[in-house]
Amino acid sequence: MVQHLAGSFVISSGSTLFRREPGLNELQLCILYQPRKKKYILPKGRKDYGETIEDACLRETYEETGYPCEFVSLRMATRATQPGDLHGRDISIVRDGMTEPVGVTVMDRGKRGGKLIMWYVTRLKDGAEKVDGTQMASENYESQFVEARRAIPLLTLPQHRDL
Repeated sequence: MVQHLAGSFVISSGSTLFRREPGLNELQLCILYQPRKKKYILPKGRKDYGETIEDACLRETYEETGYPCEFVSLRMATRATQPGDLHGRDISIVRDGMTEPVGVTVMDRGKRGGKLIMWYVTRLKDGAEKVDGTQMASENYESQFVEARRAIPLLTLPQHRDL
């Protein structure tokens, strides 16, 4: 077991942002291209002080892609107990209506401490269009929606492809 105290870990959040291609109804995934590094990645970033992990996910996805998004309600396995269940067993149960993280990345960054990334599934808000100028000055991402099956192998990091 590894324990990191405050100041020696980073909490981040990111998402797989989907949309249905207008007219074709094709499921597409939004990926980011980093021209300087020649990498394709998913949107993610650090949680701000006082911000919830869920709000960080929506904010970071919007900032890096330029697309307003919302969580997708999923049928998925979870080890979370129902609210008020005082005797919940620690077992995986499939539940409907979940907007919990679908994955977590835990990184040991050596002397820089640990990094925890919570991953969610999001979708483009109805009627939303891309907004320019949402990235921080240090970011230079090109966001693009790609047919989901074609987008996955483009992702540079194996942990992003697994999501």
